[in-house]
Amino acid sequence: MYDLGGYASLTDIIACILLLESQHVYALIDPDATHSSIARKWEDKLKVQPKCEKRVVISTPLGEIVLIEYVYKGCRVKIGDVEMRVDLLPLDLYE
Repeated sequence: MYDLGGYASLTDIIACILLLESQHVYALIDPDATHSSIARKWEDKLKVQPKCEKRVVISTPLGEIVLIEYVYKGCRVKIGDVEMRVDLLPLDLYE
């Protein structure tokens, strides 16, 4: 997951390892973000099929405009003992 909500300071970002669809992943979480995303290189690891609904246009913190044509709905995420379902937008994210 990656901050899509604006220019958050580094102290606002939480780095952690969580379970995404039963796989350990390193995640960056911005509590102020309006959407959650996944790096395209990890899409094939999801057990959820993408759904084409409404197209979503987002603006990244770098000022890029990105068109999202599908979403992974209801992906299982577990942080500690808390499990939840999240919708993930695929993005070209680089390390």
